[in-house]
Amino acid sequence: MSTDLASEQDFFDMAPPGVGIHITRLKTDDHTTRETLAQHIHHMADAASRLQPDMKPEVVSYGCTSGSIVNGEQAVFDAIVKGAPWAQPMCIVTGVVDALRAVGAQKLVVGTPYLDEINTAEAEFLVRKGFDILDIQGLNLATGIEFGQVTPSFWRDFAVQIDQPEADAIFLSCGGIRALEVAEEIEQIVGKPVITSNQAQFWSCLRRAGLPDRLTGFGQLFQHPGTEILPQ
Repeated sequence: MSTDLASEQDFFDMAPPGVGIHITRLKTDDHTTRETLAQHIHHMADAASRLQPDMKPEVVSYGCTSGSIVNGEQAVFDAIVKGAPWAQPMCIVTGVVDALRAVGAQKLVVGTPYLDEINTAEAEFLVRKGFDILDIQGLNLATGIEFGQVTPSFWRDFAVQIDQPEADAIFLSCGGIRALEVAEEIEQIVGKPVITSNQAQFWSCLRRAGLPDRLTGFGQLFQHPGTEILPQ
């Protein structure tokens, strides 16, 4: 998204040697509602077509969690394929589901920066995917710029606060928040997997590109080979 302050740095921080990251921005209104997110689909094919078409990246992913839910995974994939037919299409929520399943999570607590209407849509999406949502708490922030201005230490404290003993994992949702920086620290405090949107997306994209790198410093997810989503 054009308002995202966090994703690019997260991707470059996680990139293993020899892996190229190419990014384009998708124009969005800096007010994150179902209505504004639904507009992304109209610009997605064009954005995908600008991602190094001569080099033909192996995976092209749409990097907005709430937008992936509002627009729907298949609609996102179709738009990406229209613009970048040479690439595997992906989006953040596909990676999140991959990641949660990889760590064996069933019962979740979810932290977000979103308004209640987005939290409701996200909870419904995760339930449809087979997860039990013990709690979902949002900060009721309205703009992508605000999302990126929340400090990593706040996300650490927030995650610990919303955790429940029965939860298998904590999911910190949104590609525009600075949660990756503290994911491993939170895991050490709560003793369970912590999944963030950018971490999950990047892990899944690597595995879908056939890259089994086991990275350190970004949470236990990267120790999972992802054999179920590696290309055959």
